[in-house]
Amino acid sequence: MDTKSGELNFTDQYPLIVCLKKDSSRYAGYLRYDDHEIFIDLKKPTDLDKTSWFKCDNIKLRKLTSNIRESLNEESILDNIIHHFYNESKSVINQNSFKDGLHFKNYKRLVDEMAEIGWNRIQYVDADLKEIHLRGIDEADRNHLFKINLDNEYPRVAPIVICSLPEKFDFKWIPEKSKILDIFNEFEESLKKYQYLWKIFDELEEETWVIQPDSSLKYKETFRQIYIEQSVSMTITVDVRCPQSLPTLKFLGPTKDAMKYEKFLHENAHLWNCEESLVSNLESIFEMKFKKRDENPDSSQPECGICLLFNHPESEKIPDTVCQSCQQTYHSACLVKWLYTRPDTRKSMKLVFGKCCLCKKPITVNIQ
Repeated sequence: MDTKSGELNFTDQYPLIVCLKKDSSRYAGYLRYDDHEIFIDLKKPTDLDKTSWFKCDNIKLRKLTSNIRESLNEESILDNIIHHFYNESKSVINQNSFKDGLHFKNYKRLVDEMAEIGWNRIQYVDADLKEIHLRGIDEADRNHLFKINLDNEYPRVAPIVICSLPEKFDFKWIPEKSKILDIFNEFEESLKKYQYLWKIFDELEEETWVIQPDSSLKYKETFRQIYIEQSVSMTITVDVRCPQSLPTLKFLGPTKDAMKYEKFLHENAHLWNCEESLVSNLESIFEMKFKKRDENPDSSQPECGICLLFNHPESEKIPDTVCQSCQQTYHSACLVKWLYTRPDTRKSMKLVFGKCCLCKKPITVNIQ
């Protein structure tokens, strides 16, 4: 209640209207008229997105919504527009034009559930509340995205959950009783058992040159590929259930160059100490100090960012494609082969369009 004017503020007056954008450029939700409800979705144009709309599920209000939509501009204050629409529509509303109230009941439940979770933990929500993105935080303050897709029959039907964890995330769901907060709490609880694993990988990021995986998969994958020397890289696969044990190590590169590291591993594996860090153990086994990403190993010969060789192992060609954003060099053959493994790669005529595997910015390769 506004103590100065004695009037309800916007949130109190329209508790089922949700602000979907931080800049207050879009609202969606239900307006209540006595014992009935209608759904609206209102968006004004912005500098970044010039589109605007005003959608309403009551066809008898189409003319009113059309007039409002035509008047929307970047200066529009959507709170005031919703007030105006609500007052103007009261005289037009016919209770026979409403949809089944079951959907409204579920919508109201979801709004209450999101408020219970905390709006600061919600990263994204669509107008229909069918897709919700939540931000989980672990003990080391790492952020973890938790996506939820809801069925029309929610909460009778369990939601579909998408998250990046080293193992499958299973949760309990009791129809009509379980809530999103319940499975979100289960998710945050499950983060605890991977803290040591992620701590190991954080150390690798700080102390070595990590080549793979993509940053978007770093909490899901249990391996890291790191740079050793110009022609050799090493894949380190850690046991999720026992991350402090000796990991599985695989060397990538010409056989003659990789063999010396295989020999070090064979002779020094007994030096592994579960009380020491992963990097410290590896440096003891291989009797070397790993290079970091910001330490250019050999500026005179820019190696391919994929095969890590200056001369291509088959054609002997030197790197001939350069990312214009990060200046990483590639053999065209290596880059094309890698891009074809990515779902967002496109091909047109003799050109392949994709993203640099280092900086993720757009890159183009001529395959002639």
